[in-house]
Amino acid sequence: MAEESEHPQPSAAGESADALNERLRRLEQAISSIQVNAANASIASSDPGMAGMIPSALLGTMIPGLAPSPQEVLGRSSLFKEFRLMFRMYFDPRYRLSRVGQFGVPSIIALAVLNYLAFQSIFAIPVVAEIFERLFLIVLAVALYKILSREVIRYTAVLAYLARYSMPVA
Repeated sequence: MAEESEHPQPSAAGESADALNERLRRLEQAISSIQVNAANASIASSDPGMAGMIPSALLGTMIPGLAPSPQEVLGRSSLFKEFRLMFRMYFDPRYRLSRVGQFGVPSIIALAVLNYLAFQSIFAIPVVAEIFERLFLIVLAVALYKILSREVIRYTAVLAYLARYSMPVA
């Protein structure tokens, strides 16, 4: 009886086809929302290999319905985790840096030292030399961060691969 009150029986054949199409459309929407929620839950609570592979800020844009909260994006020490991974990546014997990471990071550090020496001795204009020195250091810092953050993304993919195939830690 309860089912009959929820879905009244149509009287004409044309109404039954429309009603059936409407019920089918609602059923498909319900199933798709259940599948999306199940996929989001499985990604959010998956094994440690998958947890760091997709940054949480991008996860909401890649999978609809799983937008991170502002505390998750701004807080939760995501920047600290990234710096910790940068440090770990250099001392992990299983991971080999890319050529940009091998040569780019020392080159940027050498340019920062040369920047200090060059602007102190070459440019005699006191205020302009200091401004250009600081601007060049900011550009070098951004370039260094971009190189290291891309290495961290590559490192987390390698960690996910190693976790999937359970290679032992040396």
